[in-house]
Amino acid sequence: MTYAYDAYHLRFEMPFECPELAPAPDDGGAPDVRVVYGDVPDSIESDKAGVVYQANPEQFLLKLDGVANYLVDGSEMITIERAPDSDDASVRIFLLGSCLAAVLHHREMLALHASAIYTDEGAVLFMGASGNGKSTTLRAFLDRGYRMLSDDVVAIVLDDDGNPLALPGYPQTKLWADTAEKFEIDTEPLRQVRPNMKKFAVPTHEQFVAQAVPLRALYVLMSVNRDVFDIHQIENTAAFRSVLNQTYRRMFLPGLGMQATHFALATKVAATVPVKRIRRPNAGFTARKLADMIELDLAGRYEAPEEDEDATLAAFVAAQEAAAGAE
Repeated sequence: MTYAYDAYHLRFEMPFECPELAPAPDDGGAPDVRVVYGDVPDSIESDKAGVVYQANPEQFLLKLDGVANYLVDGSEMITIERAPDSDDASVRIFLLGSCLAAVLHHREMLALHASAIYTDEGAVLFMGASGNGKSTTLRAFLDRGYRMLSDDVVAIVLDDDGNPLALPGYPQTKLWADTAEKFEIDTEPLRQVRPNMKKFAVPTHEQFVAQAVPLRALYVLMSVNRDVFDIHQIENTAAFRSVLNQTYRRMFLPGLGMQATHFALATKVAATVPVKRIRRPNAGFTARKLADMIELDLAGRYEAPEEDEDATLAAFVAAQEAAAGAE
C-alpha cells in the first residue's frame, strides 16, 4: 500500500503514513517524488562530502546510524534502508529534512531556513539559524489569526515574469514543550517529533494556505545578549548575503552542482524583496513583542532607532555566517 501527500507543490508517494504532510487529492495523479524502501549503497561518487552525507549532481546519500540510510536519485526518487531498531518518527524527520532539501535544491528551488505567514500583500518570512525563534514567531502570528505557508523551510521559485513566489510547505509547526506552555497549548494529545525529545508537532490545517504566494518581506531573526529590540533594513550586498546565509542545508550545494542556480535565485530575491534584520534578547519570552514590532513595520508605522556599534551590517553579516556555519 502507498500513500500520497502534497508539499511544496510536489506530490509524494510513500510506503508509509506521513502525518506531517497534507494528503494529496485522490485523483490518481502521478507522483513527482517516489519514496521506497530498498537497499542503499555504502557510498557514491562525490567531490563534496560531510560526516554523514555525500553528494554529486545526480545523487545525494545520507547515512545515519541507528535511523536509516537514504539515497536521493535526482529529484524523483528517495530510497530508504532503515536500521533494524529505528522508529518511524526519526525516519520521517530526516526524510523531511536533509533529503527533502536535496530534492528542492535539485528542482532549482531556493530553500530557505525560514517560517512564513500569509498576508493580503504577500508572504512574510522569518529567517534564522536554529533557536532564533522562527517557529515561535510564526506561532505568535497564528494566535493573532494569520495563516501560514510553512514552518522551518520555505521554498521559493520564480513565476513566469521572474517574480519570487513562496510555495506552501505542510500544515504543521513544531514547538518545544516550554514554548507550547507559554502559548497555552496542551501537548498531551500531540505527537512528539522524535522519541525522548520534548518537541511537539502542532497541526495547523485550518490556518494553512495551500497556494503559492508572492513574497512581501524577509525578516532575519537574531538573538543577542542585550536587552534590545529593533528592526533595520538591510541593503545591497548585505541583503544578498543574508539570503545566502539562510539557505537550508547550504553545505549540500557544491556537491549537488547547484551553486550557480542558487546564487542567481538568492540575488533575485534580495534585489526584489525588502530584507530586514530584527534583534531580540537571548533571555525571556519575546515572541509577542516581536509580532507587535513586525506588524507595525508591515503597516509602515515602525520607527527604527539609530543603529549602535554592535548593530553594524559588518557585525551582523559576520554573526549570520558564523551561525550558518555551525548548523
